Amino acid sequence: MLSVRRMTYLVGAVGLAALSALAVALLAGSDQANDAPTVVAASSPELGGSGYLRPRPSSLADLVSNAQLVVIGQFGSVPRQTEEFGIGPPPPTSPGAPPFPTLAYSYFAVEVESVLGGARAASPGDEIVVRITGAPQHTFQSGNIMLMPQTGDRLLLVLSWVPELPDAYLVAPYGIFNIDGSEAVYSDRERTPVRGFTDQTRVPEFVEALKAAVAGRP
Repeated sequence: MLSVRRMTYLVGAVGLAALSALAVALLAGSDQANDAPTVVAASSPELGGSGYLRPRPSSLADLVSNAQLVVIGQFGSVPRQTEEFGIGPPPPTSPGAPPFPTLAYSYFAVEVESVLGGARAASPGDEIVVRITGAPQHTFQSGNIMLMPQTGDRLLLVLSWVPELPDAYLVAPYGIFNIDGSEAVYSDRERTPVRGFTDQTRVPEFVEALKAAVAGRP
């Protein structure tokens, strides 16, 4: 068992991503760890170091607060799968402490259909790389309630980018939406409506509201 002091260090040093990874690792050994959602949730644990326990966005401005690119795109192949600590090397551990766990990551090729905004440059028809926590054969993203994208999925993505991972984008916490119906919904098991943080729930209005939210960022 981790001591209280060790647990505190983990939270302070690397956020809750590693702790969630540890929880996933402890459940490993059965497919249940990868095919059932857990109580923690965030599409990108690296974002802010505390994504796993942050609530769903309270507004459109909250959703896009860390966004560098917002697109609608179609998921293609997975040219790269890895087992990683997160971003950068894990911090040093004291003698006798357990090693930091790793997570599976899938690097999806995503063809951009349309660009809703953001500081990063992209155009319709471009192929970008999006890193998702988990393996393609899993139903859910690792340590997450969001569905694992599958090849052919058309999704709206709120993306961030960090210089430590220059060749790929990260999905912002809860920043992945299914827009193939009349109403925009989270890409999760329950197809949770977006009306929890915006009144613009129909897909065309939701898209336009997101454009305005990104354009209005300071």
